[in-house]
Amino acid sequence: MSKRKQGLGLFGLLAVTALGMMAFASSALAVAEPSIAVNGAKPTEALDARFVGEQENRGTLSIPGLNTEINCEQGEITGGLILNALDAKVEKILYKECTVLSISKLPEEPPCHVSDVHTGNPSILHITALNPLVLPVEIEKDHYGILVEKISVFINFLSGTGCPLPLKTEVKGEVCFLITKATNDTAEPLIITSETIQKSCPKREILEGIEKLPPPNPTLEDKLLYGAQAAFITGAAKLKLIAPHGNLPLGVLLL
Repeated sequence: MSKRKQGLGLFGLLAVTALGMMAFASSALAVAEPSIAVNGAKPTEALDARFVGEQENRGTLSIPGLNTEINCEQGEITGGLILNALDAKVEKILYKECTVLSISKLPEEPPCHVSDVHTGNPSILHITALNPLVLPVEIEKDHYGILVEKISVFINFLSGTGCPLPLKTEVKGEVCFLITKATNDTAEPLIITSETIQKSCPKREILEGIEKLPPPNPTLEDKLLYGAQAAFITGAAKLKLIAPHGNLPLGVLLL
C-alpha cells in the first residue's frame, strides 16, 4: 500500500471519528425537556392552538397567616393560546360566587363581600385574573404539570360592611398545577393544585443578571402571595382545546 493511500485512509478514519463525535455532541445537546404537547407533538405558533378550562367543584384560596380562606364555587379559563412548546398565555381566569370564611375552631363568615371591580360590577362576587402565563414543568419523575406565573390580581371587598380585612389586596406570584397522570395527553387533562403540590414544584434557575456569578445558578421558589402573606390554592380544573383542534390530546410530555 502506498503512503498516499495510507494517508487517505488515516484522513478518512479521522473524518469519520470527528463526525461521530459531532453526532454524539449534537445528540447530547438535544436533551428532552417538559413541553406542552398537542396531539403528542410540540406545537408551534403557526398551529394557533387555543384552549379553555372549567373549574371542578369548589376552589379555595387559603391565607393561613390571616386565618382566612376565600371560596369560589365556579371558575373558568378563557382566551388560552399556546405560543409554542414552552409558552402559553391566558386572557382571563374568572372565579365566580366567591365568599370569605374565617378559619378557626368555629368557622364563621366575616362581613367581607368580594367585589369584582374589573368588570365594572362591584356588587358581583367574582375575582378576575388577567393575562397570566403558562409554562410546562416536571414536578417529579414521570409526573408533569403547568406553572401559571405572572399572576397579579387585586381582591377587593365592599366598604362599609365592617370587614376586618384590607379592602384591597394584591395577589401575585405563581401557582403550580399537577396534571393527573391518567388524564395527561388526553382530550380533557385534569389539573389540580394544593399546598403540597405548590411546595413540590421544582425551583427555577435565576438566569438574569448573574453572568458574573460562577455556577450553579441561584434558584427561585415559586410562591403565591396575598399581600405579604403566603397563600395557597386548592382546586382542580379541566382543560380542552377548541376548534379547529377540539378533541385532540393536550398535555405536558418529555419531548
